[in-house]
Amino acid sequence: MLQQSSLKVLHEYNNLKQIDCLAVNLRKPTIANLRNECAVVYLKRPEEKIRTILQEFGKPEFEISEAKDILTIDAEKFKPLQKYMQGNITKPNLRTIELLAWLIDFNEAQVKDETVVVKSTKDVQYRWKIIGISAIVIACFSGLYFKFFYKQCMQWNGQQYVAVHCGNEGKVGEIIALKTNKIEEFHRILKPDTITYNSIGKVWYMKMNKKLEFYTDSGSLPVDRRKELKPITKYIIDKYILKTQD
Repeated sequence: MLQQSSLKVLHEYNNLKQIDCLAVNLRKPTIANLRNECAVVYLKRPEEKIRTILQEFGKPEFEISEAKDILTIDAEKFKPLQKYMQGNITKPNLRTIELLAWLIDFNEAQVKDETVVVKSTKDVQYRWKIIGISAIVIACFSGLYFKFFYKQCMQWNGQQYVAVHCGNEGKVGEIIALKTNKIEEFHRILKPDTITYNSIGKVWYMKMNKKLEFYTDSGSLPVDRRKELKPITKYIIDKYILKTQD
């Protein structure tokens, strides 16, 4: 029974992939993309069963209270799901099958309900055809929605993060998973003369090309995420802001 479910879900995934009706994260299922897609789908279709599965990917005290918590899970935990989608696992476990079924909105229970009263071979074929078409239409609509309307990633434009589609190409910053708080709160300060001692604890900085750049939140430098911004201090304000105003 588990093997049959595995084949049905994987077959449905490959069908949707062939007709280009998958979200971009599922068309290119890297482990990071799979984690991001789980966050996107959970935002729209949260399920307690899926919440339990994903919580098991974290530490014992890890809990998922909202979709963005999923983005903190180690991406390596999605490696079995990736191998299953690539056809490299012949006997996936139940939670891997359920995760993929949830991501592509494939409900096998509904399929069983539709086929249990079928009496003839032709009736079986007809019902499966109707179910297949319905599933494809629904999946296509979901995929198109996320492709054209739901922006799952963000990118630095030189002054702030903006929501973008994950397939976009950029000239300033790399495309990363969308974080609403970064879009709302993280900006580059273009007028450093507005910074005062009251800004301590509220402003961060980084030296770039022998000049300081100031930002409204902590985190990585947008154009080089290997570098971590530093909190502003009285010394920095005295030396680089107040001194230049004299």
